[in-house]
Amino acid sequence: MGGARYQDNPAWSPSGRVIMFDRGSALWTVRSNGSGRKRIGPGTSPAWAPDGSRVAFDRKGGRTGHGKGYY
Repeated sequence: MGGARYQDNPAWSPSGRVIMFDRGSALWTVRSNGSGRKRIGPGTSPAWAPDGSRVAFDRKGGRTGHGKGYY
C-alpha cells in the first residue's frame, strides 16, 4: 500500500482494533496489526461514532456530489 505519506486522516476505531484512513479519495480500513487492508468506498476524513457502529466521512465529487456521508 506504499508508505505512510499516501495515507491521510487516520481514525482509530473506539475498540482500537481497526484504523480507517483515506487514500486517493477512497476510504480504507486495516487492522491495528497492519493486516486485512480493505477498500470501503469513496470518501475522505473518516470519523467513527463513539460506539464504533458507523463512520461519518466527507464526500467529494463523483456521482454522489459533495457533502457528508455515513457507512
